[in-house]
Amino acid sequence: MKEEDVNCCQIQEWYPKFKSVSIKTVIHELPESFVEYLLDDSGPFLLPHSISGEDALPNRIHNPVDEEDYQVSEGSGDESEQPPLPPSFPELELNIMESIKTLGGAVFPKLNWSAPKDSTWISPSGSLRCTSFSEIALLLRSSDSLVHDLCHAYDTCSDKTLSRPPSFFLALRKWYSSFLPEMEFRCFVQDKQLVGISQREVTTFYPTLLEKKNDLLWLIEEFFTDNVRLKFESENYTFDVYVMKDGRAKILDFNPWGAFTLPLLFTWEELEQNLREEEDGVNFRIVENQCGIRPGLKTAVPRDYLDTSPGSGWDQFLREADKELREQKRSPENGGALRSESEFLEEEELKSKENEDDLKGRIFRLRLPKRSVTNVIDKWVREGNAVSASELRHISKELRKSQRFKHALEISEWMVAHEEFELSDTDHASRIDLMTKVFGVDAAERYFDGLPLAAKTTETYTALLHSYAAAKLIEKAEEFYKRIKGSNLSFTALMYNEMMTLYMSVGQLEKASQVVEELKHQKVSPDIFTYNLWISSCAAALNIDKVRRILDEMSQDSGVNDDWMRYIKIVNIYVTAGHLVNAESSTAAVVEAEKKITQREWITYDFLVILYAGLGKKDKIDQIWKSLRMTNQKMTSRNYVCILSSYLMLGHLKEVGEIVDQWKQSTTTDFDISACNRLLDAISCLGLTEIANNFHMLLIERNCDPKHISE
Repeated sequence: MKEEDVNCCQIQEWYPKFKSVSIKTVIHELPESFVEYLLDDSGPFLLPHSISGEDALPNRIHNPVDEEDYQVSEGSGDESEQPPLPPSFPELELNIMESIKTLGGAVFPKLNWSAPKDSTWISPSGSLRCTSFSEIALLLRSSDSLVHDLCHAYDTCSDKTLSRPPSFFLALRKWYSSFLPEMEFRCFVQDKQLVGISQREVTTFYPTLLEKKNDLLWLIEEFFTDNVRLKFESENYTFDVYVMKDGRAKILDFNPWGAFTLPLLFTWEELEQNLREEEDGVNFRIVENQCGIRPGLKTAVPRDYLDTSPGSGWDQFLREADKELREQKRSPENGGALRSESEFLEEEELKSKENEDDLKGRIFRLRLPKRSVTNVIDKWVREGNAVSASELRHISKELRKSQRFKHALEISEWMVAHEEFELSDTDHASRIDLMTKVFGVDAAERYFDGLPLAAKTTETYTALLHSYAAAKLIEKAEEFYKRIKGSNLSFTALMYNEMMTLYMSVGQLEKASQVVEELKHQKVSPDIFTYNLWISSCAAALNIDKVRRILDEMSQDSGVNDDWMRYIKIVNIYVTAGHLVNAESSTAAVVEAEKKITQREWITYDFLVILYAGLGKKDKIDQIWKSLRMTNQKMTSRNYVCILSSYLMLGHLKEVGEIVDQWKQSTTTDFDISACNRLLDAISCLGLTEIANNFHMLLIERNCDPKHISE
């Protein structure tokens, strides 16, 4: 993709050419002062002063009690400190209010490429609908997704010379309350040919689309041929179209091919291979049933809600912080007595002032992803401060721990731009991982391909393989795996572990064992994680004899250490405890061993469920299943097959029915037909006709083509 392809998709570029087949829009060039306001993170969150006096948020209910709580006595505080004044853009506000009036009183805003959809949660209407300048400013100022337009629009261009467009524009688009979300579609154009169409709103199943699919396909194809194909300049792009009740189509947007554009019900891998090679005509995809719904903002749980729930990371952090605070407030000079609150706070304030003005502190005070780390580093250097590669790497590492991947990537970008900082193999590998997280696998792939031969090392190869595995891109991962094995580089067990993890995540257990054989053939020493994955794959296949053989092999490995021996001990106990005289003492030994095993060294939930089933410990199975359901990881059919098999083996039939009901309510779409048929037989043989019928219907609803239940 080139810069000209990205520029073609700016609304101020395409709208004048397609005005007759688009929705009413008025476009304003934004003054640079307003752009700086959107980017500024140096002070509190302030909305611009409105000359019309309109507020973006509803006024609070007047409560005199609240006022009493916030009364400040005369003379207290620093009278010289005044709250910052809100910015003001009177000319821009007047122009925008005039446009809103022209467009019928309600609009939705959009910058050059993007609309602030991620900030609708803060809008009084819960949508992009705006009726005032203040509401528009609130959405734009609160949005993180607009960082793409403001800072990163050209990042994935092969001929990148620009860091941002010369000017930013605000498009005000007429708000139509009658618009139906199910009638919006994204169209994919490759080599000026329409190759795919996807339902735009993929978080909902709309039965009406099943009936209209053929008519919609014909209508959109005709619209593309008549109105788009010969008029749009790029060869590869996407466009969003809305089909109205009267059968007319309206263009809503154009987007570049790949990069930041969501492929929705496709994958970019499929689209790159050109769907026309495999399909007759255009491939039109819609959500065809409830289990085809894709996760999105509408189906998500707010992260802060999860982060502050009991047992979560933040909950634990706050507990530890409170404990630390109490310990710090104890004065060793005073026999452990508590210092006064004022003494403690005064000391902490002094410490804070001593440490606040370092580079790391400045960077970590950037709260929103759209704020620029490179600007902070540049300012730090202009002030005469030194900066070293080791310091930047340390800050980047801390940012990654905080999941602030975009800011960590900016540090890497700054190092690249300053040639005195030579990037190491680890730096390149880190960049590949960060680019995957921020821009997607395609961007990381292009970066790797552009590296000089000397930088294509074990670390960078493994980093890109990890990106493929994490995205479950099986074909790309396998192809790249072959390419790695054909290189002259020597690899550790980490590369093989990546492939094993991928195969485990998609349920291809037999391939995980094949990777171990390749590892041995290449005379690469397995590590604890290799054995972990290998044991897990065998346990999930109920091959306990193989588990025993692996444990024997581990104990004879020359690299064995105390951690390995604890691991071998705990798994051995699980496997053999059912045959010991004193099972309870064995379980106690398991608990003791578990305390010494770190989370990364432990094995999968499924393996634990199987082993506890062998011990007959239903209460433990219940606990594990409850924990698994509370995680943010998506359940797979393997999880459900494992828990159902365990309850069936233990004879807890009530739980079998409950798990089937939970499975029906899930969005799981991957099914192992063979395993499901075996389960269906087992449930039927026990005379659980109602549960069997329920499970049978689940498989039919998910298009799994189960065999008929025998009467």
